Amino acid sequence: MPRRLGLGTTFKLDDIIRHDNRLAKIKRFANPVSSSGREVSAIGQTKFQSIRILNLARDGLGPRWQISDWDTNSEGVFLNIMNKVRPWTAQRRALIVPFPAEEDLAERRSKATANDGPIVAFFTQGSFYEQEKDRMVHSAERIGLSVQATALPSAGSWVLNAGLKPGFLQKERARLRGPMLYVDVDAVFHRNPWPELRRLDCDIAAYYEANGRLISATLLINDTPGAAQLIERWREGCIANPDMWDQLVLEHIVAEDAESADPQFRVLKLPVSFCWIFDRMENEPVREVFIEQLQASREATKRKRWFGRIGKRLRRRRDRIDEIERILSGRG
Repeated sequence: MPRRLGLGTTFKLDDIIRHDNRLAKIKRFANPVSSSGREVSAIGQTKFQSIRILNLARDGLGPRWQISDWDTNSEGVFLNIMNKVRPWTAQRRALIVPFPAEEDLAERRSKATANDGPIVAFFTQGSFYEQEKDRMVHSAERIGLSVQATALPSAGSWVLNAGLKPGFLQKERARLRGPMLYVDVDAVFHRNPWPELRRLDCDIAAYYEANGRLISATLLINDTPGAAQLIERWREGCIANPDMWDQLVLEHIVAEDAESADPQFRVLKLPVSFCWIFDRMENEPVREVFIEQLQASREATKRKRWFGRIGKRLRRRRDRIDEIERILSGRG
């Protein structure tokens, strides 16, 4: 007996369903469309139908799916396909925070003071990271900030180069006094972060994603014995685990210390506005962005594709850089 297709109904593979006086058999399950949903394709007598469903449950009859909404026309199906192919969707475009234009700079420059701490960064010599550094330094200078960017020889791979970070920071922390801010060079500044950062009483502060993953792209490192000790532990961890991403090493050290009977380090979590990844759908809503990360790792780890094509994530990065550089050059 055909089952009527409606909101909240459930069905399983090979069920015969009825919708709009048409019969269709559920023939296949397509790829996930989100962390909580799947997309199911039903092939009907007259045309293709796309159904978005939610909440997979299992019973003795095998997987069953609850329908939340569906597209019943060819235009809806076409849009679904296009959203999987094109790099920018309306939802991702809505995430973009405008980069400060010339008319915004007077107000933002006025917030830079002599009490602002040093901002440090490093890049590998002879790599595209030199262009990343130039863009970041320019974005900082136009709002009255100064970045001390240091060139280091390449360690041989993207992961090994990332592992240079704690050793670099150990030297900078010993050289400089007062609170110090580290920022990856593939970033740009929207606002002066120091008025907010100066209030933080901690050894270090870093941004954590919702899943608990620490992101070492922006780090406040205060001038404390705890900060110096943590950086040394981090440096030793990267040497002992050269194939492990530097921020995973730091995340494990911080987590182990927090779970110990006598924690040694005071670590605070930065808001996402200090480590804003421009196209990340999981970003929390913010009033303003201080530092935008442009994800140079997408260049460093890109795969070779037929006909020189590039992936959607890399395409979005290059588009965003074009937008920012037009403004930096006065063409925006």
